[in-house]
Amino acid sequence: MNQSLKHKQKVKNMKHHKHQNQQCSPSETMTDPKKIEHRAYELFVERGSTPGCDLQDWLQAEGELKAPVQAAISR
Repeated sequence: MNQSLKHKQKVKNMKHHKHQNQQCSPSETMTDPKKIEHRAYELFVERGSTPGCDLQDWLQAEGELKAPVQAAISR
């Protein structure tokens, strides 16, 4: 399996790591995990497909995509 596919799989596996008893905020439930996954993969490719930053890519993508949702909720 090439490095980009390994990274994409790692990112995909991260999307459901919430503790069972922890409640999701409205912004978490309104952000599509597939969109986060796609953006995280874009970040990976933009960095030259260098492995090892999958969590950083996921969190950055999540933050980018949640910011507009949180702004809309605050209104």
